[in-house]
Amino acid sequence: MKPYKVEFDEVISDKDIKDGNVIMLTGRPGTGKTLTCCRLIKKYEGKYKSLYFNLSGDGLSYWFKNKIPDNILNRYHTSVEIIKKVEDVLSTENLKFVFIDYWQLINDQEEWFIRKLIEFSYNNKIVFIITTQLPRKIVKGKYQMTIKKKLAKMNNLSIWARKHIVICRKYVYESSGVEDDLEYFVYRHGFE
Repeated sequence: MKPYKVEFDEVISDKDIKDGNVIMLTGRPGTGKTLTCCRLIKKYEGKYKSLYFNLSGDGLSYWFKNKIPDNILNRYHTSVEIIKKVEDVLSTENLKFVFIDYWQLINDQEEWFIRKLIEFSYNNKIVFIITTQLPRKIVKGKYQMTIKKKLAKMNNLSIWARKHIVICRKYVYESSGVEDDLEYFVYRHGFE
């Protein structure tokens, strides 16, 4: 499949919401992965229940100007803690979105963990949005576009995620304050 560009409102499709999905959101450092997660949380706030694990433990106060919402877990979590928290919330609420930001920091990225996320996604119609950094060696060009054939070799997640979106930004590490300079390219939509 040839990568194609989508707008921000299409990052999570109506079908994703209806059926659940595991979405891998990647990009180079400073391209707007956390910003995209925060914008998505704000977009669906009040309509759907979500959890957000920011494994880096920082950076969110900028995107949430006031008090950080209760559904934002702004510290490192292990894979077991993430699964336990999702199960706890599911036991009492209708959870729709789970964001796992900074996936590359998780020590245990084994297949069992990813399979568990897929199981939750399928059985409970949850959309998992998982961000991870692209290694610098697999990007090229002015807009930091990726080389598709190398994405599959990135990590276990890239094999299992049903949807893979790469974020590109013209000016990496420059805080222009403009959210519209983010571009989203779908590299996988379902298994190929």
